[in-house]
Amino acid sequence: MSGQHTPLSSTFSLAPVNPPRVSVEVTINSDYPGINTFLVEFFTGAKMFAKILRKDDRITTAVIQGHPDHFTRTLHHLKDLLYRNYDAAIVWGEVVDVAEENKYDSITIEDTAPTLKRDPSSGEFLERKLDEISFGGSAATENFNKILQKALADAAMAIGVTKGVIQPIPKEHISFKYKDQRYSLEVSSIRSLEALIQAVSEKVQIPQPIKLLYTIEDNDTIIVTDVKDLREGRLYYALTVNEELPKKQTGNFSVEMERFFDKLKMEEGKSDEQVKKVRDVFYEQDIEFKQLMATGDLAMTDAKLEKYGITQGGLRTAILSVIKSNV
Repeated sequence: MSGQHTPLSSTFSLAPVNPPRVSVEVTINSDYPGINTFLVEFFTGAKMFAKILRKDDRITTAVIQGHPDHFTRTLHHLKDLLYRNYDAAIVWGEVVDVAEENKYDSITIEDTAPTLKRDPSSGEFLERKLDEISFGGSAATENFNKILQKALADAAMAIGVTKGVIQPIPKEHISFKYKDQRYSLEVSSIRSLEALIQAVSEKVQIPQPIKLLYTIEDNDTIIVTDVKDLREGRLYYALTVNEELPKKQTGNFSVEMERFFDKLKMEEGKSDEQVKKVRDVFYEQDIEFKQLMATGDLAMTDAKLEKYGITQGGLRTAILSVIKSNV
């Protein structure tokens, strides 16, 4: 062995999908292991096609293709899973139509690390079904099969919910916030709204009773009225009997941008009013995570932020500091 890894690749065949088809390119930044395996599991269950390239220990790129009817909603589900399970920063390209000659019929992985087993006769990877891929001993293969079955179920659930076929059910945990504090709550044994509110009250431990949970979707406030409506990965907010629902937020931002605003508040110590100012400016200027993370001549600068309307120098410095921490 020379110490340098020869790029490895493996292709997983799927049944052909009829037109039409759309495509998007995504860059995933995460130092967590197992990205390749997870993506194969997810795309297989979601009946999507992809070319995946693990460039180094942090960066994975993928060109993803799928049917337009559920493409966007399924990718939102993927984004949430990557954020929660792999602490990933994600940059999305534009969704485009795919010409007939450019359609994929498989999921292809290329990796610079020798994580998959070579064919002993040729030293190359063959095109095989998922259950024929060997990841090294029987224990590893058995573990992969368990992970695969769970991922397929998760992907099928996402598609079923999108089409209105499957009713969402409570997952093991949900996340909710009261004021600036975030909590994780185990909900798999909770069967009524009253029990949910009681569990939230016990978790928060404040004098005022909790009266409801709500979430924000598509810039609308949605009150939880049935525990079957809880979704793992969605952030909920607790409200006491003395408080009112928030006014409609400005702009519906991506998960990455919401994470950016959280860092601006929690890590840089900026107030709710200052964060709202940044939200308003970014919404007005149509600035999303991809634009924040741009480099070179397109990079965000102090001068640009001031031009956009961020007049406080300290607030501009805090924004640039959070941007730098994500690069």
